[in-house]
Amino acid sequence: MRPLRLFATALVALGTLLAGTTTATAAAPTTAAVTATTAAPTTVRPHGITGSAGAGYALTGSGITQAGASWVQPFVDCTSGGAVQLWVGLDGLTASDPGVEQIGTQVDCNGGNGHYYGFYSAGGTKQAYGGNVLPEDNMAAAVVQVPHTATYQIAIIDYTQNWSATEVVTAANAQNASAEVMVSAGGTSLAQFGYNGFTAVSLDNTALTSTATAVTLDNPAGGTATPTALSANHNFGVAYGASTAPETGQDITAVQAGIPRNQVVYNWTPAGSGYTGQSILRNTSPSVVILPDGGWEEAIMTAYKTLVIIGSDYTWNTGLALAGGSSPSLAVSSNGTLEVAYEASSGHLCTFTPNSNPVDTQLQMTGSSTPSIAALAGGGFEIAYVANTGVLAFTGPEGTGLSTNYVRGGTNPSIVAESGNGYLYAFQATDSTLWIGSYGIPAIRENGITLAAGTSPSAAWLSGGSEVAYESSNGQINWTGLYTSTNGPASVGSSSPSITAYAGEFQVTYQSTAFQLALTSPMGTMSTGLGMAGTGTSPSTGT
Repeated sequence: MRPLRLFATALVALGTLLAGTTTATAAAPTTAAVTATTAAPTTVRPHGITGSAGAGYALTGSGITQAGASWVQPFVDCTSGGAVQLWVGLDGLTASDPGVEQIGTQVDCNGGNGHYYGFYSAGGTKQAYGGNVLPEDNMAAAVVQVPHTATYQIAIIDYTQNWSATEVVTAANAQNASAEVMVSAGGTSLAQFGYNGFTAVSLDNTALTSTATAVTLDNPAGGTATPTALSANHNFGVAYGASTAPETGQDITAVQAGIPRNQVVYNWTPAGSGYTGQSILRNTSPSVVILPDGGWEEAIMTAYKTLVIIGSDYTWNTGLALAGGSSPSLAVSSNGTLEVAYEASSGHLCTFTPNSNPVDTQLQMTGSSTPSIAALAGGGFEIAYVANTGVLAFTGPEGTGLSTNYVRGGTNPSIVAESGNGYLYAFQATDSTLWIGSYGIPAIRENGITLAAGTSPSAAWLSGGSEVAYESSNGQINWTGLYTSTNGPASVGSSSPSITAYAGEFQVTYQSTAFQLALTSPMGTMSTGLGMAGTGTSPSTGT
């Protein structure tokens, strides 16, 4: 009876891959560049890779019977054509096997447009399978051998579109010699999928560990893909290209990219830039943090107007609707706990922690504004926001309430944890002046400093005290605190800087007048060459 129990357990596991998360979502709008299809050509070994099945992780051995994982469907950049498959399967690494038993999603690029659908393959034959698939959908899939038979139970779930499909397929002479979670190209050039995070990975009914082998894709038809190292929670990602540098936790800055890639998120690091595989709503900004294990996470309001969290350790479309014109704010505690603060479509300040339900604080925010969240040294998260009266307000372990300070319309506060258990905050007042305060100490005006309309300051805590970056009313990026700058580089209007402690000092990222991500500090200024989307969006640098 034990094999039957294992089989049943594996099937039940598919239905609980994403247990405890919020799955409701508004219907995603259709666009000319995204369509679903219910027909796919029949191919043999649909990954179509000579000498390499794809990029991901594989477990090899004998009598391997199961593979499963979940992911958020990437928004594929079809500018250069090609195709991409995300799948779980058995026997994908076995050259002598007549076919791979696999199930997942595929995107075929045609004329710059992406066609999204589910598929499965068994015994060397592939076919389209399941319901409608769209970018940012929460997907899960599994394949399990029926004990002592040549048949396999395959299943796929789209939590966002609310459909599931399961089938028993036959694969005679299958070897059951490997289990894989992979990204591959489907027999053609690899489409630019950016980055895909796999979570809840299970190979042969066991969570992913170092016993599995990382596999890199070098596609003869064009394109490469590389898996990341395993995260602390046994998850991993796959990045398009020969390097995962833009998707590792080193000095990451996230931006809404510029023409020709508007409405998508790119990461920049000193080692290069890369597409994250996710869309973003115009005139909003991402929020990125560096995890204690060196990984990264980002919160995004996608083009489909829902909150998505992506990164090295957690990837999930929450389905939560955000207020138009607002952006999420993400923070991480010293133990790795993530919390997102955001303005919901109801106008309320809400929070979300992975694997938990969202919390509606019932606190009313001013319309189209963005809160700022900080993880306190003593535990918990403090949030600064603009109340519906226009007054600066706070909520968290240090107390909830309104201040006596009014915030200029179209701008947002910034909050950062101090090295003790307090916090520091900065905001633009209604007279355009910069004000800075801290827990238990009222805010005071910084004499002689006025800010550009539609911009917000950014605060950081250094080893010796605070530093606040801002765009002056003359359009220059400057800072005040332990260091002072009064004649900094020029920035685009209605785009705010982001400051972070870096290498014992600090670094400021901003959007230059050339509409490119740029960096400045007391050591100098440089352009990264990465285009940004113009006014209305700002960079976010991980801390």
